[in-house]
Amino acid sequence: MHQIGQNCFKFIIIVMLASLSQSLVAKVSLSYLHQENIGETINGEASNWAGLSINSNTENNFFNHHVDLQARIATDSGSYQVSLPEVYASLTGGYGELAVGRKIVEWSSGDGEWGLANTNANKGIKYLDFAQEGLFGIHYATKKDGLFASFFASFFHLPQVNPGLEDDNGKIIGKSQWTRIPPKRVLIEGTEVPLYFDVTMPPIADLILQRAVGMQTGYSWNSGEVSLYGSYKPESNVRVLATSQYEQIGTEQVRVKVSPFVNHTWVYGVKAVQALGSFTFITGADVISPDRKNAGSVFDVGSTRFAPKYVARTYFHSSLQYTHKFFHIKLSYLKLVKGEGGADDYFSNDTPWHNALGARWKFNFSDCFYYTGSFRYDIDKEDQLLTSELGYRISPSFDISLGFEFVAANNQTSYWYPFRMNDTIYSQLTYSF
Repeated sequence: MHQIGQNCFKFIIIVMLASLSQSLVAKVSLSYLHQENIGETINGEASNWAGLSINSNTENNFFNHHVDLQARIATDSGSYQVSLPEVYASLTGGYGELAVGRKIVEWSSGDGEWGLANTNANKGIKYLDFAQEGLFGIHYATKKDGLFASFFASFFHLPQVNPGLEDDNGKIIGKSQWTRIPPKRVLIEGTEVPLYFDVTMPPIADLILQRAVGMQTGYSWNSGEVSLYGSYKPESNVRVLATSQYEQIGTEQVRVKVSPFVNHTWVYGVKAVQALGSFTFITGADVISPDRKNAGSVFDVGSTRFAPKYVARTYFHSSLQYTHKFFHIKLSYLKLVKGEGGADDYFSNDTPWHNALGARWKFNFSDCFYYTGSFRYDIDKEDQLLTSELGYRISPSFDISLGFEFVAANNQTSYWYPFRMNDTIYSQLTYSF
């Protein structure tokens, strides 16, 4: 997994430099974040992060380009995370807009609101904000007399790399407290036996040279729209194929041979949007139907048995947003209508939500002072996620923010259960130029 991150990092830097060479306007931010965990995290977490953010956007009547990049490094451990949500160049004319690069595809309102990562990948740096990373390829959008359509096609795929895993001499460790790691030991005939992970990386081309295609079409009017979409694409997260061997000569251990691979999935759905004054109502449904590559793989040793699950799921989601000059509030709901959930193995693409309510808000008390936060509650699993942040602009170049993240998850089958100790308070200073 670490090798994936290194190669993706090199690629990102090359693309970023090439794009910035064409930049006319760029905002660069340097930040320093200090955080303290209220409880003892399962995976551990760095306390201090130095960050870099680059946002470049050039628009004119014909040629446009956009670059959005975030990176950070832990000053106390050396772990790093990089995210390139969008980097593309586009041409706009009477025919529509043609873009080449990585761009967020906003076809499903539930995907980004709930961090499902069915179409776009999750950025995974600030895990609970559910920010997205787009799809690489050729993007085309056109509109005429209320009818609109958009397409994308690609033979290149950049998997989600954050929060990130590393192979440390047979141990799988996380780059962040939000990394979900496999067990370190298994129980064999009443005795705990350590696991030794032997990661075999496939050629990088097998992971990134993957086809994808998608289309959206719909009709819009002054205050709303309806649309249908469908796509066939690689899953945002890399899956893992594993086999095991129980070694009793010398060091007693279970050697687990791990090899990442990419699995494709069908994603299609509907969306409706209607605005009424300051209110906007959005509702829709999404269907996810994954392929079954390596479906017969089973990791079975001692008390532990993992087998990849390929679950077709259907989600219903809706939201109501109120926008004011000084604040906005968004209420949302998501229901897993069909398909299993849970987090009972490390080979599946699990769902974080089953039957959930959510709220997000931001209050701008002045041009310099704001408060933002979010709350999500899963009715079935009783999971609770709460974020809160106060921010103040000290000067045109300096910003300071204070916040916390809270996770409550007591159900062992919950997606969020491994993160139940990740309650965090933090402060951040940002310099922008």
